Amino acid sequence: HNLVGGQMNAFSSSGGVVFGLRNAIRGQYAAILSGERNIASGVMSSVLGGGQNTASGQYSTVFGGQMNTAPTPYAIAPELQAGGG
Repeated sequence: HNLVGGQMNAFSSSGGVVFGLRNAIRGQYAAILSGERNIASGVMSSVLGGGQNTASGQYSTVFGGQMNTAPTPYAIAPELQAGGG
């Protein structure tokens, strides 16, 4: 089973969640929480928002933005940078 909300979202595996518009979860236990035209195809991968992002690595995460990819296991995109202050 999957938890699906929003419009025109797709899924081809189980145990995932997908919200937003025209997003697709393809990996088992994958999640997309918002945004448009995102893909989470890695096992337990996730996209938190934005547009046209892809999380294809196992356990990978894309936090948001546009056209970011997390292609390898445990990848995070966009890369986080330490802030000063």
